[in-house]
Order: sequence, then structure tokens, then C-alpha cells
Amino acid sequence: MTLKHPEVPLHNNESELGARAQVRRRDVSLHTMTEDGTKANDTFLTIVEAAKKLDVLCV
Repeated sequence: MTLKHPEVPLHNNESELGARAQVRRRDVSLHTMTEDGTKANDTFLTIVEAAKKLDVLCV
């Protein structure tokens, strides 16, 4: 299928990719200490991932 139609993505599971990014960040930062910290991390990651999808520079 990929050889006949190279424009078709190899996968279509965007939610899985988003979850994978969040788990990767959590593993690297060794988790948060409070629930507020977890919410803040989730919010920040959501903003970063949305900026990537919209092709917006996020510093």
C-alpha cells in the first residue's frame, strides 16, 4: 500500500503519539512531586504539541 500510495502515512494514531511524548517526558524528568506539578506538566506539553501540529515556533 505504501509503495502504491506514498502520500498515505505509515500510521494514523495521533493520540498514541501524544501519549508517548507525555510518557517520555515523565520518564526523563523522574515524575512530579505534586498533583499540581503533574497538571502543569500536562498543560505545558499540550501547548507544545499543539504548537508543533500548527507549525508554530514554541520556545
